Amino acid sequence: MAAVRLLVPVLIGLCAYYFYSQETLSADMVQGKRVLVTGSSTGIGEQIAYEFARMGAHLIITARREKQLKEVAKKCLELGASSARFIAKCNCPLKKWEVGPVLGY
Repeated sequence: MAAVRLLVPVLIGLCAYYFYSQETLSADMVQGKRVLVTGSSTGIGEQIAYEFARMGAHLIITARREKQLKEVAKKCLELGASSARFIAKCNCPLKKWEVGPVLGY
């Protein structure tokens, strides 16, 4: 019984290592595809947008802060994105969201 208690966690650990050690997302899978990234003006969302840009995806990025979002879209194009479009929350009372131009086509 003690051997089973020791063997099961070791097997789970080996299976997890095998699964997570392989690359699950390659540039070939993403290149030319449309990718939506939310919360892209800062933090993890921004870094995810940059990674997809390096892979050559068509990016649609969203966030509340328009100024930072425009800067992220420009940098994504510099990193190799096929195109970049942003959707930012607008502070206007009549319009809730502002859609930026398609960049990079």
